[in-house]
Amino acid sequence: MTEKETKNYVLYRLKIASGTDRQYFTAEALDEVFRFSGGVPRLINSICDSALLNGFIYEKDTIDGALMREVVSESPMVQIGSQGDKQRAKFDEDLQRLIVDNTN
Repeated sequence: MTEKETKNYVLYRLKIASGTDRQYFTAEALDEVFRFSGGVPRLINSICDSALLNGFIYEKDTIDGALMREVVSESPMVQIGSQGDKQRAKFDEDLQRLIVDNTN
């Protein structure tokens, strides 16, 4: 989905679930939803669900960009991805060291 479609999708799903036009997410939070999900419905649903749960825990009436970024940073995809980045960086360092050692 495009960014606009993603935002409309979230707003539609919330309207159906709540039966109201209440805005649960700020525009900035919806920007973060798209940035994280890339418009993939399963990821949109997952991150919005987590954000709403965190909003309930923190007693927030509206999910803002800061809270959404926190939720995104704690998501399993980001956590696993950052571990992979660290492993790739270590592998690159080890490979570079091996190449240098073999050229000397």
